[in-house]
Amino acid sequence: MNDFNLDRALCLPEAEIELLRSGRSISALPRTLIDPNWQFALYAPGSLAIQAAAVCTWCRMLEPDDLPRLAQATHWSLEALEQKAQEQPYLFLAALRVIALADGLMLPAAIAQEEKLGRFVSLSAVELLRNPQPVLSDRLFARRAHQLKTLEPEVHGELMLLQLLLQADKHASAQAMAAEARALMGWEDHATQRQLLSEPWIGTISTVGNSSDGHLFEKLVRRSFLKLGFQNHSGNSQASLDPNSTGGAGGIDFYCDFPYAIVGECKASGTEKVPDSTPAQLVKLGLKILPQADYESAIKIILAAGTLTPAADQTAQGNRMNVLRPETLQRLVALKDLYPGAVDLLKLKPCLEQAPFGEAADAKINLYIEDCNHQLVIRAHTIVVIKNHLEDPNVHSAGIHDVDDITAFSLYCASSPPQGLTLDEFKALLIELSSPLTGYLGRTATNRYYFLRRLEHLALRD
Repeated sequence: MNDFNLDRALCLPEAEIELLRSGRSISALPRTLIDPNWQFALYAPGSLAIQAAAVCTWCRMLEPDDLPRLAQATHWSLEALEQKAQEQPYLFLAALRVIALADGLMLPAAIAQEEKLGRFVSLSAVELLRNPQPVLSDRLFARRAHQLKTLEPEVHGELMLLQLLLQADKHASAQAMAAEARALMGWEDHATQRQLLSEPWIGTISTVGNSSDGHLFEKLVRRSFLKLGFQNHSGNSQASLDPNSTGGAGGIDFYCDFPYAIVGECKASGTEKVPDSTPAQLVKLGLKILPQADYESAIKIILAAGTLTPAADQTAQGNRMNVLRPETLQRLVALKDLYPGAVDLLKLKPCLEQAPFGEAADAKINLYIEDCNHQLVIRAHTIVVIKNHLEDPNVHSAGIHDVDDITAFSLYCASSPPQGLTLDEFKALLIELSSPLTGYLGRTATNRYYFLRRLEHLALRD
């Protein structure tokens, strides 16, 4: 990003600035229309500190009919928006690319004391920010800005619940999953959670996939499928999953034969269109190298950062090819790394086998990831319910150290759970959580349950 020249500052509520600084929001409601590419500081009333800087990417006037959809797409309630509409003649919505500032910049005391919410003030001395680092990556901000411009509703309520639940747990594994939840919601980029992954290469999948290094991307894709639990027993160097080599000019980019067959093609570079020759190449090499029956029955995947040409997408759809983005693969592998039990390849299989295909397939895999996180929400909530009950002073003082399934079910139902369950479903969940493979809960011979392990022990390392 180019250097910033700050000669003005916009006053916003402190809570809204914090949302902008953390990546949870990219929106503001200024009292005037802001020109695109304006650069300015952000400050809160009564504060001398400049907490962030921003550049406006677009700004438009809101119509009354926009308010209900804006309330669903942002943190503002409909009541708050309607109140603002009554207090001022026009409402403007701005998309801000935000730079978080650690320290150093201060406002003159006279300016800080003025009540100018939603308005700009001039700065007497121009501040220069060299090589500013935005809170959100280019691609992530573009997605969020599109969601805001079209007023698409917020769809991550369950992930927000999981993130808040995990944020309170300071153990490394809980913080790692909280970071993954924030990344999936678009609050931050996956780069911020790389240090929490057990293997640093996982955090580079998206970056390499959007580069011109096709050979490294192919190797990372092979490592990714091995990490997810796929295997290759073919012994064919032209249809391999060896992460230390590539398929070469005449070989398939990646091939799995266990627990089910997948044949795939990789296409790095996010700046170029993916031509029709890419899916055509997968068909050609697949039929050339594999027995026809094996190729036709295999799930077909193209990993591509760039968008497909209309002809390429048509070919991919006609040949039942799933076109996935590197970001989606990284999310899936990161989830597997942080919580291996959350990714079930046998449940992923029908998702890959069913329409839609082509570029639309990326959305269905992200829905699968969302469902995996939803299942984590249910399990994390259940564990916390039992833990909190057994730590209640009245229960603890009575010498009660475990709970039967009926009581646990009643506690779950009364705790505003993320999803309603039947008693049989809840009993099956307790058995799962108390199995040696998960080890969250302990179970007595009389089928009573007790808290056993903290959240960090969910991630069983290979």
